[in-house]
Amino acid sequence: MGVSGCQFVKPDEAKLVLMKEGKGLVPIIVFKDAHSEYLRAILAAARILVSQQKNDEALALLAKYDTSRSKTYGRRVLETSGDIYFIMGKKDKALAKYKEGRKFAAEHDNKRAGESIGKKIENLK
Repeated sequence: MGVSGCQFVKPDEAKLVLMKEGKGLVPIIVFKDAHSEYLRAILAAARILVSQQKNDEALALLAKYDTSRSKTYGRRVLETSGDIYFIMGKKDKALAKYKEGRKFAAEHDNKRAGESIGKKIENLK
C-alpha cells in the first residue's frame, strides 16, 4: 500500500487512458490484464461525474460497459445505474435497472447482492 491507501504500480503494469465523455475527458486507469481494475475505474469515474451533477454523462459511461463480461461488476454497473436514476428522480428507470441487476445477481449465484438490490426495489414501491 502507498500513501493514503493508494497502491503504487510499476509503469508497465498500468496506463492512464482519457475517455471522451460529453464535452470533456474522463481519466481511466487501465491495468494490464486486470479487467476488474478497469471496471472499478469506470464505477469511480461515474461516481465522480455524479458528484459533479453530470448524471447523464455518468449513465452514458456506464451504458458503454457490456455487463455480461463480469459476474460481479456487471451487477454493480446495473445497480449503480439504478442509483443514478434514483438520484435524478426517475424512479421507473431506477426500478427497471434494479430489477435487471437483481436478475443478473440471481443468474450468477450472488444471493447477497440480489437481496441488497431487493431492498432498494422494496423502498421504491
